[in-house]
Amino acid sequence: MERGRLLYIGTYTKPEDHVRGHAEGIYVYRFDEQTGGIEYLSTASDIVNPSYLTVHPFKPLLYAVSEINDFQGGETGAVVSYRVDQGSGRFTMLNAVKSRGTMPCHVSVDREGRYVFTANYISGSIASFRIQPDGSLSDAVCSVQRVGKSVNIERQEGPHTHAVVPDPSNRYILVPDLGTDELAVYALNREDGSLVQDRRTLRTTPGSGPRHIAFHKCNRFLYLINELASTITAITCSGENFVLTPFRTVSALPEDFTGSSAGAAVRVHPSGKFLYASNRGHDSVSWFAIDGNTGELTPAGWVSTRGRTPRDIAVSSGGRFLLAANQDSDTVVTFRVDEHTGSLEFMGSAEIPSPVCLYLP
Repeated sequence: MERGRLLYIGTYTKPEDHVRGHAEGIYVYRFDEQTGGIEYLSTASDIVNPSYLTVHPFKPLLYAVSEINDFQGGETGAVVSYRVDQGSGRFTMLNAVKSRGTMPCHVSVDREGRYVFTANYISGSIASFRIQPDGSLSDAVCSVQRVGKSVNIERQEGPHTHAVVPDPSNRYILVPDLGTDELAVYALNREDGSLVQDRRTLRTTPGSGPRHIAFHKCNRFLYLINELASTITAITCSGENFVLTPFRTVSALPEDFTGSSAGAAVRVHPSGKFLYASNRGHDSVSWFAIDGNTGELTPAGWVSTRGRTPRDIAVSSGGRFLLAANQDSDTVVTFRVDEHTGSLEFMGSAEIPSPVCLYLP
């Protein structure tokens, strides 16, 4: 297989309090955009618990969190930079820097390719880093410690930042905080990478536990998946002032489901017609039809991921395939996407240990 894009798979490499990990690092596969097949290329085994990954928008660079709390003897995780050979898929580590908080769980790059951001889940902080000319990272140029709590005394005793996502204009960074039930908004200073909390921060339903977001391709809507409530909140992003207005919340689970489940990943299909969400417990991917004019979601179906704990999902750039990572049954599953209905047809699975992040640029 020579055609296709690189598929990067983040994993857990060692057990922690909240996970069972036994992988070797970041796995790289070649993804065939015509057939949906994947071919193993290489493994970066010089990182512990690379649980979330991202790539530079126009350079062969990859950034990963190391979800730990004891990097270089301090109470912090790490963010690691790599150069990637696009032909062989092999990695060259550039450097690793302190994440300025414990158990970092998400990483992103701004749309101009100048800064990297990370969310530190346990400590409830976020940080930004300058990308150096060679692709390596500076020490943190800004670190923000969030405060607050919410109604779930076991999961929301303090802030737990779960993502750091640049908005389409690259002026704001959006931070779902599971611990405080907020979608926090920070203004990004593009000159120095500093972050300042903005008045646009949204409060979500108490106990919902905001986790991840996905923008619609028109940039007028975004969708927030709430981990604890297993719901998806649809939000409008309007005007030059980027006003956020939630207008609908729907369940990510079937009405007749009575077990325990937690929302995980949310993705919008490249066509803008469908939204997908993964459910850990129900162990499924749900999909919704999107009204392109209003952003409204209509539940359309659910499909089993044929494994346990689908922590992440990814949709191929052409929209023909969806992949799901079953964290606790060590498989990555491929589905064919029906372009008319958004429904998912199982195609096959690959055995990959402790997969928790799928990045398919």
